[in-house]
Amino acid sequence: MIYLAYDDLRLHILELISTARAWVLRDRSSELDAALIRNLVEANMAQEGDSKALTDDELLSNSFVCGVYSLSYGLI
Repeated sequence: MIYLAYDDLRLHILELISTARAWVLRDRSSELDAALIRNLVEANMAQEGDSKALTDDELLSNSFVCGVYSLSYGLI
């Protein structure tokens, strides 16, 4: 059950990353509400071709960790 929830969340965030990348390429990123993911994708695309660019799994990990921290601070 937990693995199914993780897989669903993973697919959802990867879809958001893909959407954010497409919107940034079309110069429509200001219309995207997912600011955290949009900022991660924009920063990553600025590093494209550089060894410091993140993979989609690394972007997934960063967005998940940032989301967890945001939730924990929101509950305090």
